[in-house]
Amino acid sequence: LYEAARPIWERAHGKDSPDVAVNLANHATVLKAIGDPVSAKPSLERALSILERHYGAEHPQTAIALDNLCAVLGDLGQYEKAAEGLRRAVGIHEKTHGTGSPALATSLTNLGWTLVRLGRHDEAVAAYERARDLLAKSVGRHHARYAVVLQNLGSALSSAGRHQQAIELLREALRVTRRA
Repeated sequence: LYEAARPIWERAHGKDSPDVAVNLANHATVLKAIGDPVSAKPSLERALSILERHYGAEHPQTAIALDNLCAVLGDLGQYEKAAEGLRRAVGIHEKTHGTGSPALATSLTNLGWTLVRLGRHDEAVAAYERARDLLAKSVGRHHARYAVVLQNLGSALSSAGRHQQAIELLREALRVTRRA
């Protein structure tokens, strides 16, 4: 459906319009969800390129496109490249929204996940801790997103050999999940 609609959007808005980028990103999301990250990657790369040209390299929409592309890169096992892109997304969010944006928490969480896969557990813990602290302030300590970050942080702490801290966080995540 997205592929069929794309030529219509391209004729109506131009091949490099943000509307076409949204179409490409949505199509890629479906491809990723059905287990085809290889096919999703070119659509996300094109969407990112369009958004960078339209909005600039330091725009929040660019950061979101980077997050999406890096998720696919992670699925493809390209963790170093994903970590690089996620660090860039974090920087964009910090510049455009400051340090209190839930979008920044998303990029930090994705970065933490990627760093765990690279075996860089202490760096992953730091990313997850920042995301946890940010979400505690922005959505509160009783929100489901906060619980998910606690779970991820607990897992990273355990991988880093900090088992007691991990157990405490995982218990807290369970309490939050039961209340959310």
